[in-house]
Amino acid sequence: MKWDILIGRTVSILITGKEDKTENYMGMVEKIEDDFLFLDTQNPNFTIEKIIFKVNLIKSVWVYK
Repeated sequence: MKWDILIGRTVSILITGKEDKTENYMGMVEKIEDDFLFLDTQNPNFTIEKIIFKVNLIKSVWVYK
């Protein structure tokens, strides 16, 4: 997949996390670099500001309007 098309878009990402459990995160894709996707959570009430995923862990992506 051409991950660059997601830059600047608000997405919800389902990944395979620890112990093969699925995890879901939502935010704006900031950049794609060296097979990593940088997700800005855009939520002032959420402790984590950015999440960086290896793209091979991504199971699905929902793109919001």
